[in-house]
Amino acid sequence: MSVVRMQRLRLNNFAELALLDRLTTPIWVFNVTKQSMWWANARALAFWGADSMEDLIARDFSADSATARARQRQIVSTSNGNQKIEETWTLFPLGKPQTVFASIQPVVLEDKDDGILVELHRILETDQD
Repeated sequence: MSVVRMQRLRLNNFAELALLDRLTTPIWVFNVTKQSMWWANARALAFWGADSMEDLIARDFSADSATARARQRQIVSTSNGNQKIEETWTLFPLGKPQTVFASIQPVVLEDKDDGILVELHRILETDQD
């Protein structure tokens, strides 16, 4: 794991993220407080197998493991908003495991909830079933 110092982002609305939709890198914002997706660019929608932003936001992430939730909270609480964490995670788009290398940065969302901005750098393994 490597750590890069950065300022904590405050995200007030989707319009602030509009330019990220043009990137070829999957990027999304996950609401750690509510355990729900908050925003995703077009590449992230494709990664998660979502037909639309509304589809992804409506998904139930309550099946996330206690370990995953604890790690999300740890990133938010220990970084003081000044760090971007780079590490390997296993995610489950449409229930299929995908091991990825990603940058994860804590953010504050419009309603003051804690969130994480995730930038997927590469998929390390895929389930071909």
